[in-house]
Amino acid sequence: MSNKQITAVRGTTDWFDQAMILFNAISHKIIALSDLYTFQRIKTPVFEHAELFSRNLEHSDIVKKELYQLIDRSERKLALRPEGTASIIRAVNEHKLLDQNPWPLKLYYLEPMFRYERPQKGRMREFYQYGIELVGELDQLDYLQTILFAKKILDTFNFDCVLNINWLGNFDSRKRWVEQLNQYFKQYQDQLSELSVSRLDSYGVLRILDDKNESKKDFVRSAPTIDQFISLEEQTQFKQLLEQLDQLGIKYVYNSSLVRGLDYYSELVFEFILANNDQAQSTLIGGGCYQNLIAELTNKPLKAIGFALSIERFISYLDDKTKDSLINQDQKPRYLLINLVPNKELATLNLSQELINHNYQVYYQHKLNKVDKAIKYALRAKFTHLIIMGNDEWSKQTMTIKDLSSQTQQTIKYKEFIK
Repeated sequence: MSNKQITAVRGTTDWFDQAMILFNAISHKIIALSDLYTFQRIKTPVFEHAELFSRNLEHSDIVKKELYQLIDRSERKLALRPEGTASIIRAVNEHKLLDQNPWPLKLYYLEPMFRYERPQKGRMREFYQYGIELVGELDQLDYLQTILFAKKILDTFNFDCVLNINWLGNFDSRKRWVEQLNQYFKQYQDQLSELSVSRLDSYGVLRILDDKNESKKDFVRSAPTIDQFISLEEQTQFKQLLEQLDQLGIKYVYNSSLVRGLDYYSELVFEFILANNDQAQSTLIGGGCYQNLIAELTNKPLKAIGFALSIERFISYLDDKTKDSLINQDQKPRYLLINLVPNKELATLNLSQELINHNYQVYYQHKLNKVDKAIKYALRAKFTHLIIMGNDEWSKQTMTIKDLSSQTQQTIKYKEFIK
């Protein structure tokens, strides 16, 4: 047997200590906001039939390069889910949620996702994604409410972000745009990267526009834009949306190169990008509208809008002050309980259970019966208080409680403590 140490797979994370506290704090706050905005939680399987993603995201990098696929013992082709939307809409259709609930259907998820890509800050191969999906007969106000919700999440964690926004048009107008882009970029094929060349003759050509390196080239900046292909009605609709954002006091940047990385988007797309940050992974929330995915999976001519964020990316960009606040917020005292009297072990164990029943965080360490050693242990294990049970405490039904931060202590009646 090999003595080589087995470590975590590259691109995955073990969560513990402060990182786990941050993960839980962020998750709890976002879930609380979801409740305030009246979204309901949904959970879907970690793996799906691969066709769900290959059929609906066929031109995206997610399917072409990043999809984790496997063949099970029944020769079924499966895939670990790379994003949440396709699975949610599959579940909506399979369980007839649109027939059983009033519209719009408002769902949120917080689940692990998997993509085979180069690990870097804010981008992992296994990552936790929070997202929402709003499905029904949507209009401009639904779009605005979605943007406001995304902004509320960012404000909650003190992020300074700029809203980037674009309008991709309907399926027909986007199809004409893509055809024109393919013709245009073929003129500059020798100046494109190998990756960009592979994106020609497909909807993947859109990714050339927002590629970090390609977007700096003059001929890419001069490429045809979607506003040349959308109808007057759609132009008016987008203009009204921008005017409404102005009225709401939401600052934005019109970004004609913003296309997002998934095939199913149409009409509105948006990203909240960290201000004054030029790092590649500085988009904290991204989303948009989609119709074709709904039609493909449900046969209903409805619209949907959603957005998603990565918990890992949120954590990586939190400022120190916000991190400290999240770590320390609502932190309840943690008590280490020790007994100094022989033959009182079961009584101490019973005492610990009574305290736990009253919602105190308590651990009875039965192997410690010296105060100085107990203090050292408690500090290393991040306990805030030490409860000492000696002869006096047992005879008088009291507890001596030492505050390990201030190094002060008091003796208090047990019944008074649990009031």
